[in-house]
Amino acid sequence: MEIVDQYGSDALRMGIITGQTPGNNQPFGPPKVVGARNFCNKLWNIARYIEDKVGDGYKTGQPQLQSDADHWIVHKLSQTAAKMADHLDNYRYSEAYEMLYHFVWDDFADWYIEASKAEENKPVLAFVLESTLAITHPFAPFVTETIWQTLQWAPSQVLAASSWPEIPRADAKRAKAFEEVKTIISEARAVMQAVGVTKTTLTYSDAPVVEANAELIKRLARLESVAYGTAENGVTLTQTKQKTHFIEWLTV
Repeated sequence: MEIVDQYGSDALRMGIITGQTPGNNQPFGPPKVVGARNFCNKLWNIARYIEDKVGDGYKTGQPQLQSDADHWIVHKLSQTAAKMADHLDNYRYSEAYEMLYHFVWDDFADWYIEASKAEENKPVLAFVLESTLAITHPFAPFVTETIWQTLQWAPSQVLAASSWPEIPRADAKRAKAFEEVKTIISEARAVMQAVGVTKTTLTYSDAPVVEANAELIKRLARLESVAYGTAENGVTLTQTKQKTHFIEWLTV
């Protein structure tokens, strides 16, 4: 009860099952509960951000997928929900929670929320939030129900009475394209950090994925610009406004 008072019952529920696999006894400790509490806070912050973006006048419905990022997050959501359902049916609660945790923290918060700031699609934001609350509910019933009741566009029924979400089909090729975008952004960040440069320009040639997502790559990689030009290996990164520093860093 002391842990519930300090961290909440949802955090305790998730902390108990974290890392518990069949035949492998794991000690229980406060760090696992703290991690679960942080997960609840992350979910709450995601919901507040999306509610602010969507607004009270939004009407729920099937989203229209537009960008590569839209197709990627819905594809990831579909995979996560299907695998979680299988884990839950077979009483593999820890594995199901692990998948949920990484989807919410890594895919939804770290990548799609940030991508949506450059290519906003309110219906997709709302739909992914609704679906995420539904698949999180078995693990965190109190925080998800509380968030659900604050959504002005959500159905009037309680979340506990809703069904497992049905996820629309996304374009796998466009989802894969966003994976390439993620790789480009991650490597650009790593190169700039390792070399110690800022205000850089990414130059590309014969790289359709870069061309289609130039503004998104510029924003998320914190580049000065993304421009078409001569790049022997497909993509190059060049420092600008300071001493020129040429880096060949990735073949596309």
